[in-house]
Amino acid sequence: MAEWIETMQQPVTTAQSEILVPPVGEGAARTTVAVFLPLHSWLTVERGAYIGLALLALVLRLANLGAHPLSDAEAGQALVPWRIYQGQAVDQVGYSPLVATLNLLSFLALGGSEFTARLGPAVLGMALVLLPYGLRSHLGRAGALATSVLLAISPTALYFSRTVNGDIGVAVGGLALVVGLFGWLDLHFSPRISKLSSSASTLYLAAGGLALMLTAAPSAYSTLVLLLGFLALATAVGGKGYAASAREGLAALRTRLVGLGNFGLALVGVLLAAATGLLFNLGGLAATADLLTTWLLGFAPFAATPGVYPAVFLLSLYEPLILLPGLFGMAVSLLRRRLMDLFLGWWFFGSIALNLLRSGRTDGEVLVPMVPLTLLAGLALGMLWDSLREEGNWQKEGILAGVGLIISGYAYISLMSYTRSGGVTFWLPVAGVGLFVLLVALFGIWYEWASSLRGAALAALVVLLVFTIASASRLNNPLFTTVAGSRVVDPRQPLARAPAAEGLPALMSTLRQLSSWQAGDPYLIDIIADRRLGPAVEWQLRRFPNVTWTDGLNSWPPPASADRSDASPEPARQLGEFSAILAPADVSLPLENGYVGQDFAVRAFWSPAGLRGQSLIRWIVLRTATSPVSVERLVLWVEGPQGPAIEAQEKTAGEAIR
Repeated sequence: MAEWIETMQQPVTTAQSEILVPPVGEGAARTTVAVFLPLHSWLTVERGAYIGLALLALVLRLANLGAHPLSDAEAGQALVPWRIYQGQAVDQVGYSPLVATLNLLSFLALGGSEFTARLGPAVLGMALVLLPYGLRSHLGRAGALATSVLLAISPTALYFSRTVNGDIGVAVGGLALVVGLFGWLDLHFSPRISKLSSSASTLYLAAGGLALMLTAAPSAYSTLVLLLGFLALATAVGGKGYAASAREGLAALRTRLVGLGNFGLALVGVLLAAATGLLFNLGGLAATADLLTTWLLGFAPFAATPGVYPAVFLLSLYEPLILLPGLFGMAVSLLRRRLMDLFLGWWFFGSIALNLLRSGRTDGEVLVPMVPLTLLAGLALGMLWDSLREEGNWQKEGILAGVGLIISGYAYISLMSYTRSGGVTFWLPVAGVGLFVLLVALFGIWYEWASSLRGAALAALVVLLVFTIASASRLNNPLFTTVAGSRVVDPRQPLARAPAAEGLPALMSTLRQLSSWQAGDPYLIDIIADRRLGPAVEWQLRRFPNVTWTDGLNSWPPPASADRSDASPEPARQLGEFSAILAPADVSLPLENGYVGQDFAVRAFWSPAGLRGQSLIRWIVLRTATSPVSVERLVLWVEGPQGPAIEAQEKTAGEAIR
């Protein structure tokens, strides 16, 4: 029906001899003849802008996507679909079924690699940019488009779209659920729009979003609890002016059994497909159920994960372009008191509270409050654009914005000078900001306050935009380059927490060379490895078929089992019978003389604790610091004749021959 309405709004040419007859009633027979619209009638400037933003988002998310090795958190997710792809058994819980399904599809199509492991989240990140299109009636056309721009360039959204995690699926599913649900309410109460096929499409979108959430990550239940709590509160105690639509809309949904049935069928279908990897991983249903248990256990004090920062800190550090306009949009929405406005405020403050209460929070849970905050920021930016278009005078606002940018440039240079040399230069950027505030006040007194505030907002918007682009570039691309030329994520980024270190690529190069020398093939070398090395090392060794994993090399060989039924059990191999041994650096092995070992840094750690004054400011602005990065190492042990091959490898900082 929505297609018919849009068709009727377009000029009909002589080539369009067939028309679509709208239905007279719900039970009446319908005569539908397809109408093929020309491209120019569908592709408006607004839709072209969304398509351009989607392409921009996809390029930003695919650029150098496989340039750095997977971290432990990423590898733990990627190993599950890799084992399914190889026909091996997998654990029933402890992973994201949605990520496993997406990775299984990408592995089947393109093979297993760092790029394909991150491809599914990257596509989800692009979908997140398109979803605000469905909220134009609530945010305004300019506000919805501004929201898409913010999501496309957001450092946080970009980072989690480029890592193997399920939290980006929660963000996409949650926003799709909200768009579909409020779209249903809009269609139900709009006298100009039919409630037949269009209402079904909104329910399908809501069902798909809910299915993505339930299979993505434990943080989905934070969004789901807040949404259900708001609907219950609105229908129970909401005032007639802004909550009647919620009460009557839900009542209509209960009475419209066909729509409710379609919603249930779509939910079950998408849920089964996303959870089970298109029925290739039936154990994904157990993993889906385990997400709720994991979310509940996250409130326990013992569930705290070291190095995971609260969402308030991360939003302040990475998203000032979203945070500051979002708080302004929050104030506006609370004054308007519309249903969507109140829900966004509830969603943001509730998710911040849950994030602080959950000691077992994950890094990706910052996306839960960031989504409603971005919608509020888009609302505020859309209001600014509409005000400039209708009342703005570029001679007034432009002059004030230009002066503000000049002062901002001077303040930035002075601040960087202070971080290097110290002294009284700290007061120069403070004085610059104070001078600009004084100019804004004088401009408002002499001319008009509206133009003055718009000019100041433009200057602040440009400064925050530059800061956001720089933060996104440092966090995502180009990546941190080590002294040996390896490309890894900078551990000084709080979102990265414990990224893979530069030793992993060097380790793989060394093993391939040793294997070629000894076995005549880059991957057939006989290896024994300690599982305590972590999922990142296990992912790197996935192509080596002759790897024996043990829970503790220091206790190898394992004791013979007393309940074995065979009379002559086969003795366990000794360590000296393996061509290569991979062990944690702090493990002492019972090796004979003649073995040589080399350290490899496999993961990095860094914390801003202890930064003060100049160093703290420089880290906040540039993410650089003089404090050293801590690394965790493994040791590759080989028998003496292979020693020259190890020594020939280029060693990175922190690696040494043993």
